[in-house]
Amino acid sequence: LYSALFLALGQANPRKALVVHEYLVKLVAEGSEEIGVVAASTLRALQVSRDRAAAQITESAANGPVDAGVVEVSVVGYDESDPTSSKRLLDAYFRLLESDNVSLRFEGGELLTMASRNPSLALSIADGCLNRLDDTDASSNGGPPTPAFLRARRAQLACGRVLCMVL
Repeated sequence: LYSALFLALGQANPRKALVVHEYLVKLVAEGSEEIGVVAASTLRALQVSRDRAAAQITESAANGPVDAGVVEVSVVGYDESDPTSSKRLLDAYFRLLESDNVSLRFEGGELLTMASRNPSLALSIADGCLNRLDDTDASSNGGPPTPAFLRARRAQLACGRVLCMVL
């Protein structure tokens, strides 16, 4: 129910959309596992909707006399006028990759891959992935794997996948 409500609010009123999107990012960053899954899947649905709209504009411009210019898809939850927006967004998305929940890791990978299409976020995403791949907490000490080791290893695998999609 909440997912449908946030989806409708995030698309219906352009003036309020950024507020709804930022709240969803906050839920991803600070919410429980169940809330995080709903918020992340809603953000992904909103981003897919934006991507489709941009693709339709580009396609109609290619097929007709309409000059759409370069259509850059904005990232849901990212306010380019706010210098802290990218840090909040990427911290929330990378938090998803560190979860034990497979659904959250999947959503985090998808959201980071979609966000990397924005040129101002691509380098930060690649850098974040490389930093996590270089994480020494995910190295084995010869003993049995601990939950922290397994979590770090899963985050590294997810970051490797995202990095492959970004590059």
